[in-house]
Amino acid sequence: DLQIRCSEYTTMMAVSIFCLIANIVGAGLLLAVPMLINFEFAVRGKGKKKHKKKFEAVTLTTSVTAGGFILPLLSWALFMGLSDSMFHTFKKREAYPYGAAWVGHYLHGFGCFMTILCFVLALWRYWQASGPYQKDDSSDDEGELQIDDGGFVGPPGLPGL
Repeated sequence: DLQIRCSEYTTMMAVSIFCLIANIVGAGLLLAVPMLINFEFAVRGKGKKKHKKKFEAVTLTTSVTAGGFILPLLSWALFMGLSDSMFHTFKKREAYPYGAAWVGHYLHGFGCFMTILCFVLALWRYWQASGPYQKDDSSDDEGELQIDDGGFVGPPGLPGL
């Protein structure tokens, strides 16, 4: 029984280190998103080249947002699943009291839900930007890629606000 307990704690230690790193990397990726949006507005060029560069910038922003969403979600699901499994094993084999998930687990899950919203907004921008190239006759710039944000107003300091 001692060997089972030691192996469970060792597994949880390794998973906890992975989850910590995944959460830090995910937070760093999400902190980089406003800067990447600024880079999208700094794209220079004319015609199809500008459209291609703008689409590449939007693709990068979407990819970074996806990483910032997937890593914390994966760490939350992995930690919740393994800690639940560990406590059930202890309860069955060693008359160990079952530890219930407390507020931190639920707050992490809520944070993952909020990043789902960010990811959906990023996908929405990506799908709009992936449309065909069209020449815009109303401006001096040829073929400006227009992204309709549906009236979304972001935090202060983002370009165009």
